[in-house]
Amino acid sequence: MAKKRKPGISIFIACEGSNTEPLYFEKLKEVMEDNDDYPYAVTVYPDKDLDKNPKTDAVGLVNVAIERKEEFDELWVVFDKDGYTKHKKAFNLAKENKINVAFSSISFEMWILLHFERNNYSFTKSANIINDKFCDGEKYLEDYAKSGDYNLYPKIQDKNLKAFGNASWLRNWLNSNNPLYTIYEVNPYTDVDSLVKKLLLHDFIYEYREIGQGLIFNDIVIVVNNVNGEYVISITNSTNRNLVWNEFSFYDSAMNKVKITNSIILVGNTSVNNLGQINASPKVFVEFGNLKLEVNGILPFVEAS
Repeated sequence: MAKKRKPGISIFIACEGSNTEPLYFEKLKEVMEDNDDYPYAVTVYPDKDLDKNPKTDAVGLVNVAIERKEEFDELWVVFDKDGYTKHKKAFNLAKENKINVAFSSISFEMWILLHFERNNYSFTKSANIINDKFCDGEKYLEDYAKSGDYNLYPKIQDKNLKAFGNASWLRNWLNSNNPLYTIYEVNPYTDVDSLVKKLLLHDFIYEYREIGQGLIFNDIVIVVNNVNGEYVISITNSTNRNLVWNEFSFYDSAMNKVKITNSIILVGNTSVNNLGQINASPKVFVEFGNLKLEVNGILPFVEAS
C-alpha cells in the first residue's frame, strides 16, 4: 500500500498568467511531491479546471491571496512589470497583508532567460525575449509558447543552480549601478529565485560580488581583492564568537577546491586581512555555512594598501 504524505506547511501561489507561470510551478510541485517527506502542501492559482475567470493583474492577484489568508500558512503572488502600471499599489497591499511577492521585469521570461545566460538588457516586452533569445537568436527554447500546455519546468530544471547564481549577479549589478532602486521601477529584475529555492528546499544563499566589493553575511564581512595576480581574502568577524579559517571553503573558476593551509582563529569583533592567497583565475568561490559567494576577478588589479 502506498505511503500517504503527511500534511505539510500550506503554501498558496497566485500567478498572473494563465499558462506559463502556473504550469511552471505546477510541474515543479509535481517533481517535489514525489518525495513522501516533502514538507509543503502547495496550491497554485489559477487552477485551469476550477478558476474559470482568474485575476490577471497584480492588485487583483494580491486581493485573491488576501481572500485565502485563513486557508494557508504562507502566501505568494507572482507577477511582472509587462503591461501593468499599479505595481506600487500591489507591493504596498502585499506588504500590509504579509504576502510575499516574486517579481520579474520586464516579464517572467527574464527569470527563464537567466537559466541560460547572464543578461542585464532592458527588454521592453516579453515578446522581445521570446523572439530574440528563445525561438530565434540563441534559440534556447525553440518551441517556447506562452499559450497552451507548454511544459517548461522539465526543460530547464537542470539549470536551476545557474539561474540562482545569475539572478544574484543581476541584483548585484543593479545595486552597483543604482543602489536606491525601487524594484517595480527597474528593468531588468527578478527575485523569483527566492520562491523557487524555497519550493526546492534549497537553503543555500547565493551572492555575487565584483572584486573588491564586500559582502556582509551574519555580521561577517568577506572581501576578496586581486593583488599582483593573487586573490587575497580579508575577513572581519563582527560576531561575539570565534571562527576558524577552515570553516571557509574556496574554489577556483573550475570549481576545484583550493586548499588553504592556514588554521587561523578569527577572534570575535576583530578584523584580519590577507588571511590567505589563491592564484588568480577568472572567478573565485567562497562557501561559509549556507552561503555561496561568487567573486568575479576579471578586473584591473587592486593595489595593496
